[in-house]
Amino acid sequence: MDVDGATNLREKLLECITVVNHITSIIFSLHNVARQKTKSKAISNMVAKRADTSFKVRYKSQDYPLPTEKLTATWATVTKANSLNYKDFGQGDNENWYGKMGPYLDMYSAFALRVKELRLGQKICL
Repeated sequence: MDVDGATNLREKLLECITVVNHITSIIFSLHNVARQKTKSKAISNMVAKRADTSFKVRYKSQDYPLPTEKLTATWATVTKANSLNYKDFGQGDNENWYGKMGPYLDMYSAFALRVKELRLGQKICL
């Protein structure tokens, strides 16, 4: 695929509400894995599962695999650029941003479920 074709596809993907919901789910997973890695030396179940699988976005009956390592690195770059560092915060630590991020991710994930349930005439791309 040529560069213009890739750019055009990327724009179409980001216009599709179903794809945006996939991306929200991926961000939620990336955040939870990064957060859990800082909490314990032991590997959590979620971290272990994510290590063996890769992400994908489905658009018009075609799967687009997304490399986990690249997404993880991109997520780390985005959070660090916004001064959001993953570390083991102490209780009452004013730098702890996890409690602020979680509700936003929950809200966007719930939106994805409502769109699927209600079918309000939104542009659903299968």
